Amino acid sequence: MGVVYRAEDTKLGRQVAIKVLPDVFAKDPGRLARFEREAKVLPSLNQRIGVGAAPLVRPPGGAHGGAPLQI
Repeated sequence: MGVVYRAEDTKLGRQVAIKVLPDVFAKDPGRLARFEREAKVLPSLNQRIGVGAAPLVRPPGGAHGGAPLQI
């Protein structure tokens, strides 16, 4: 859990998300490790969503369209 802010990276000219963990989570080694794993995996999800790649984990029934998400 944490608070997520939408911001703009002015150097790269793109929208970014900034997630801030509550102090109690930041002091918990397990939660901090989970946060770090999340930070490492998110960039790969952005590439997969953008190109409409097949999901890493197939949804129930194996159905997927392989198309970019409409936002």
